[in-house]
Amino acid sequence: MKSGVRYGVLALLVLAALAVLAISLSGPLLYSLDTDRFPSQHHVNTNALKAQELNSTTDVLPLMQDLLDYSGPIVLNIRAGDVEGAKRDLEAFAKTRRSFDNLVLKLDMTESEIKEFSESQKNQEKILSELLNTSVTLDQLASLEIQYRNENNPTMLSTIRLQGDALKTKINSLSEQYNTEAQTSVTIGKETGLDTSSGEESIREFREYAVEVSSTKPRQQLEDIPIRRSSQLSLLIYPDSVRYGDTIRCFGYFFSQYGYRIASTPDKPVTLYLDETAIGKVTTDTTGSYTLEFPLGRVTPGTHILHAESGTTRSDQRILTVIPIDSVTALKVTTSKVPGNVTCTGTVTSGKPVRHAPVELVLDGKKVKMATTGSAGEFKETITLPAGVHTVQARFTGTGYPVNPSESEVQTVIVPPAAISTVIYIDNSIFVLVIVFIVLGLSGAGALWYSRRAPAGAAPPAAGPAGTQAPEPEEDEGALPDLHGPALPAGAGAAAESALAERYAAILTVEGLDAACHTAYSDLASRLARDHRIARHRVLTPREMAQSCKKRPYCSAFSRLVSAYERIRYGGCDTEPIREEFEASMERTDARMRGEEH
Repeated sequence: MKSGVRYGVLALLVLAALAVLAISLSGPLLYSLDTDRFPSQHHVNTNALKAQELNSTTDVLPLMQDLLDYSGPIVLNIRAGDVEGAKRDLEAFAKTRRSFDNLVLKLDMTESEIKEFSESQKNQEKILSELLNTSVTLDQLASLEIQYRNENNPTMLSTIRLQGDALKTKINSLSEQYNTEAQTSVTIGKETGLDTSSGEESIREFREYAVEVSSTKPRQQLEDIPIRRSSQLSLLIYPDSVRYGDTIRCFGYFFSQYGYRIASTPDKPVTLYLDETAIGKVTTDTTGSYTLEFPLGRVTPGTHILHAESGTTRSDQRILTVIPIDSVTALKVTTSKVPGNVTCTGTVTSGKPVRHAPVELVLDGKKVKMATTGSAGEFKETITLPAGVHTVQARFTGTGYPVNPSESEVQTVIVPPAAISTVIYIDNSIFVLVIVFIVLGLSGAGALWYSRRAPAGAAPPAAGPAGTQAPEPEEDEGALPDLHGPALPAGAGAAAESALAERYAAILTVEGLDAACHTAYSDLASRLARDHRIARHRVLTPREMAQSCKKRPYCSAFSRLVSAYERIRYGGCDTEPIREEFEASMERTDARMRGEEH
């Protein structure tokens, strides 16, 4: 098939493909699993199948069952006083609930019972978290009651009793809220065929725990203690003796101005102060109570004053005793790629990481640099040392911390002399430039070698002595063999070219028209290649040679010669009209080429 026909067919196929694509984009096929049924399993709507896959019992119902099963053990652990177990179960419950909520969003089930179940579980998590915190506070109040009873402090005992009453009221309120939310989950669970026994048990345990807490009465000795309030805002701390890293729990009650016994003030902002420095803020709940926890950090050892404020209302002061604790400082020294530089890494701990603490790096007994520990008690710093033997040590002074000072072991570092250790470090950018220049140099050398090996075109051969034929130009080693038969030696002068007709006639008589026309074509093609500087013209087809001929008087005649040549050479046409047409084109091309050269 001719190249023009091939290109035309390819263009038609491309246009047809683009037309089909445009039609499909303007009106895509949309499948509905509800209305469309297809016999082939490959004819499906992938988006609908994805939603159908998620909306299955293997994804939704197991998570619902897990959420129902978690609630029972959480309430049971709180009632039994197992705080750690309750925290673990509550964290697992929260993680499962978040996974369930994400699944509900993917399925877009915002108006279904599943969404209602999700909201109910979210409220239950909040209620159970408040119940756990309230239960812990009640236990700490019991410990403080024993302490103040031993100290014979009726004022604090009265405060503890009022605080406990407020917490019991809060637990009863939480029980009512939980009953409503849990019943919703149980009802939906039964409708979907889930096991709701754990959820029903949690409702029963919660109710019994609230009754149990409310029925607990204070000891008889408290009944005769008169209520003497020195402030509307109470404050209790637990424990009152701490070490670095311990968590301090502060809780209290905001009484109304005219009802010291039972009335309270909710939604009141409370700020906690340590030695007149604010360390935290909280808001009272619906019962008027508040709770705030904070870890003991950078505080000097000894006694400190804690108090709470809300507007112009100030609580009584509480004494906090901070006990110092020993520390351990570790140091590791490693060499760097840069001569003389060493990296110092280490930690400062006191059973717990000492955070954001200053560490002195001491070189040969003199402080040279300061480092600061991170959140895990770690530090890292680089120092430059002269040549020789040096000692490096890390020191934690403990200034401002309830942590005793400590020092690391002394590390010995040997820095070699400059003559031995000096290494010239070159910037990476220099390496990049060197590589670029090498690549450019190699590319230029390769291009030069290739241009010398395969020049763009063969220069016309120099004319030989008068009456002689110039030598044939050397063949390129990489040239392909002649596909058209033996070539006629190319003449350099007009005398050789004028003999073309005679050679043609001689070969026509001996070998026939096919060989004669090939001899004539080869001669004319060689002259055209020299004129147009076409390298390796023998690998080109006659038609490609004709297309390469441009802006010469003989181009049209050569094209007609090629047309007749192809019919004779390839088509086997050996008629008189074709022969005459070829001979006429040959003579015209030969004459015009000789006219160009002269």
